[in-house]
Amino acid sequence: MTFQPIRTFPIRPEVKDLLAVGTTGYVGVCRDDSNCVLKWHRPTEEYNPKDTDCLREIEIEKKIYACLSQNPHHGIAKLVRTAPEGIYLERYRNGNVADYIKKVSEVTLETRLHWALQVTEAVSYLHDMGVIHYDLKPRNLLVDDSLHIRVCDFGGSSFKGSVPMVGPCTRYALPGQWDCPPTVQVDLFALGSLIYELIKNEPPFHDQPSDQVENLYMRNNFPNMEYMQCGDIIKKCWRQEYIAAQEVYEALRIETQQHLEGIRQLKTEPLANPNPLSSSHTICLPLRFEPCY
Repeated sequence: MTFQPIRTFPIRPEVKDLLAVGTTGYVGVCRDDSNCVLKWHRPTEEYNPKDTDCLREIEIEKKIYACLSQNPHHGIAKLVRTAPEGIYLERYRNGNVADYIKKVSEVTLETRLHWALQVTEAVSYLHDMGVIHYDLKPRNLLVDDSLHIRVCDFGGSSFKGSVPMVGPCTRYALPGQWDCPPTVQVDLFALGSLIYELIKNEPPFHDQPSDQVENLYMRNNFPNMEYMQCGDIIKKCWRQEYIAAQEVYEALRIETQQHLEGIRQLKTEPLANPNPLSSSHTICLPLRFEPCY
């Protein structure tokens, strides 16, 4: 799957096609290597002559990648190199999770569960490396050729206690934390919302305005998740009952194993009624996803 490039913004000489435009930067396909992208900041005169946030975001992302490259992880967008003009990264032609789900006809629950596991494992690694992402959402999760998740976009992250440059979107934001020092709980709350969206295919309170969502969160009022896959795990993320992403990962791993075992038993269980049109059994398709762990 290849997404159409954007051609309406100025492009650097190293870039042949523009793929994405953010508040403070661009991402484009490299002219000399179509499997590589360049992420660079907007010119300050274009963004705001008095505001250097775009430069600072690229520089903090360079520092983070320099740290992560010492101990690379398969759940992080792969760094090719850094340069004065920006950051060169491996290209993932499937795009981000949000766009990928819109483009394909169906994403199985098994795949979504594995995605939840992979992003949680990656977040645990980031925390161990002193990085709090601070902007976890489907658009910051890339899908590689093996349909594995790669976390990206560290321009707004906190690195070794630094003040983050951005805040999470309302539906992913731990309420009351805008002016507080960065903590892992910010990412754990966002993980709850992220897992919810991966499973439900819609963000929490998708039909409510953002200001009302924040008020609901402040009152510990969350969506009804009775009988929902991973509902207890999501609820514990939102209620700050986990202290580390590794705990979330272990809970997800157990629930995923139980789900897959239930499917296997259903496939092997003999049908009481051989007529599939009148049987109460649900026939499940074979699992096609190959987990990376």
